[in-house]
Amino acid sequence: MGTFKATMTVSKGADGAYTVDIKDQPMEGGAGGPPGGGAPPTMTISDVKVDGSDFSFTRSIASDQFSMDLKYKGTVDGDKLSATASSDFGDSDVTGSRIDE
Repeated sequence: MGTFKATMTVSKGADGAYTVDIKDQPMEGGAGGPPGGGAPPTMTISDVKVDGSDFSFTRSIASDQFSMDLKYKGTVDGDKLSATASSDFGDSDVTGSRIDE
């Protein structure tokens, strides 16, 4: 289906628990917005675990037309991230790099 781009932010709270926030970018060449002009999908992230450089979490996406759970599992090595996102449709490779803000 092509390459999907997003910005993922991982934060550690005062209580020691981690949170993940993902901001998806529109697909290149795409019209933008959901097909058929419906409401944009909603997303929740749960089961966030961080153990040293390893991480995992579940991303649930739902819209009027579908729902899907993506289970992420990966590793951070310096400024590089590599992971797998597993769903009912199979596994997808995820790669990333740290950005300075």
